[in-house]
Amino acid sequence: MSEQVLKRRPQSAHILNGRRNTATLIMSLLWVLASAALAETEYYTWIDENGVTNYSERSPKGYDVEHVQPTHRFGRRLPESSAAPQPQAFPEQTLPGQTTAASAGGQEIDPDAAAADERAAIQAELDKIKADNCRIGKQNLARLESYSRIKIREANGEERFLTDDEKQQRNDEARALIRDNCKPG
Repeated sequence: MSEQVLKRRPQSAHILNGRRNTATLIMSLLWVLASAALAETEYYTWIDENGVTNYSERSPKGYDVEHVQPTHRFGRRLPESSAAPQPQAFPEQTLPGQTTAASAGGQEIDPDAAAADERAAIQAELDKIKADNCRIGKQNLARLESYSRIKIREANGEERFLTDDEKQQRNDEARALIRDNCKPG
């Protein structure tokens, strides 16, 4: 019988292979983590021909879609300029017998009229916000009543389904939003 000679690799070759495998494993993990961060789910929302707001991970063709990102929340946002109205400077005060440039020319500003114009502008903006909130409340209530299970994403990114109590609470909130923001009729 012939003797078989087993050739052994030197120990240094095993160590190098182990280091290569560890480096490959680490690089693979980094690649997976990086691609997972870049692959956050994108959503699109649009209103179809029946007036129903739809949500999807794919952009539909033939509709005006809005791209929704994790940092973008649903709902209407106030422009920063109208979020906090800037105070207007008051006209110079005059002592009895003094005149200002406006009053000297016979053009005195009626404060009530100026305030009425500003109130009308503010009311118009509030009416727009209420109309948007009304629409959102109706959409939320329709979804809550149409679907038996509703999936939500937590702040930490985990997804879960609403419990019956949470669904009822959101139903009550949607009804309150409609009551507070929708005009009768």
